[in-house]
Amino acid sequence: MTPSNDRPQPADSQAPEELRQQVEQTRQELGETVEAPAAKADIKAQAKQTAAAVTEQADHVAAHAGQQPSRVAGR
Repeated sequence: MTPSNDRPQPADSQAPEELRQQVEQTRQELGETVEAPAAKADIKAQAKQTAAAVTEQADHVAAHAGQQPSRVAGR
């Protein structure tokens, strides 16, 4: 069987450490690729994140609500 032209063939001059680094980088990229659809499919986690963000924003607004002068009072 002949080698596939789809994959780059490693050069004989590449050091084993360079190949290890390439393999590690490929593993990391593959892990990120696999995690992305899994995260999108986790509706419960998305809802929790959204709820936490809304709660944090509401807390921030409530904490600063009394600090700004009212524009209506100045009329």
